Amino acid sequence: MYQRLTCRGKSAYPHKRTPLYEGSLRRQWIDDLSLVDCRCGPCAGRRSNTELARTQDEYISVLISMAGKQTVTQNDTTATLQSGDVVVWESAKPAEFRIWEPVVKRSLFVPRPALQEISGRHGGANGVTLQSGTAALRFFIDYLAAITCTIPHLPLSALPAVRNATLELLLGAFRADTPIDSADLTAARRAIIERYIDRHLLSDQLTPSAIATAHNVSVRTLQRTFSDTGESLSDVIRRRRLARAREDILSGDHTISLVAHRWGFADASHFTKAFKAHYGTTPREYKQGMTRQL
Repeated sequence: MYQRLTCRGKSAYPHKRTPLYEGSLRRQWIDDLSLVDCRCGPCAGRRSNTELARTQDEYISVLISMAGKQTVTQNDTTATLQSGDVVVWESAKPAEFRIWEPVVKRSLFVPRPALQEISGRHGGANGVTLQSGTAALRFFIDYLAAITCTIPHLPLSALPAVRNATLELLLGAFRADTPIDSADLTAARRAIIERYIDRHLLSDQLTPSAIATAHNVSVRTLQRTFSDTGESLSDVIRRRRLARAREDILSGDHTISLVAHRWGFADASHFTKAFKAHYGTTPREYKQGMTRQL
């Protein structure tokens, strides 16, 4: 997408020499949206008229800086980004970037028609635009962090709904006065809460009250966020803990009692009952069956 200019010492700035370019990139698709996570060392690049001519579709990119320092230039405006900063740039106009130190960044690439189709609104980025630290933007950043972990596990049929929620929240981040569809907001809130649950599965304080407080919502709103999908909050926590317990059973020599205790089940009997209800077999039978297959 970008022309690399610093590989093997070649630089966009002739009076300076830079080290060999190194980096890694992961791209995930959310229907027609592209979510890219990137890590790279110092480098520089340019989208010139040559690259523009090779680009068939017009899109905008929302770049979230997660670590390091970089600059992006478009429309004669240069934005300096450090951790927590956000910039928006357009594919249809020349642009330059320079990375001054190792960076971690996340970018969402959105086709221009995708923004325009939401309720007929024009989702406007106009070159380099640093977004202020609004609550809507913070929510959008947390939402992207949550779904980047879940996209690989989603069925294809779920991607259009995730895509629409992403667009609604993006428009809300662009314009504070943009109304966000309540169903999309609920889906986004659930994704963020599920990520929180995954990080705290080992805690014995993973209660509805604690989760609600951590996300500034009432317990009633929290419960409704999950019940609207036909699954209660306790169902989600139990399912997540069973999945982690299953991994422990397969990966180690832990006793069933130890695994049950670690993942918050009252005792081995209760754990075995819940495991069998979910997986159709007991933990011991499951491990024996998987061992025979190896």
